[in-house]
Amino acid sequence: MPTLIGIPYNFIIIAALLLHDMVGPYGLVAATLAGSALQLLLLLIFAFQKGYRYRTVIDLKDGDVIKVASLSVPVMMGRRCSS
Repeated sequence: MPTLIGIPYNFIIIAALLLHDMVGPYGLVAATLAGSALQLLLLLIFAFQKGYRYRTVIDLKDGDVIKVASLSVPVMMGRRCSS
């Protein structure tokens, strides 16, 4: 079922595009936000039904975290020197 998660989003966007004379540009923005919120809600419902539970794990000794941190240092230094 999660493979069909984009269908409601697309229906909302298409409906907003067809009704663009009535809803205007802010209606298109609202439709995009509503479609995204519906997509997130459906994804969370399906994930919790499958038994997924979120838990926060922060491991500063993880190899990937160390790699990201070491790669971000030159970017931050370069940004600091350019401003």
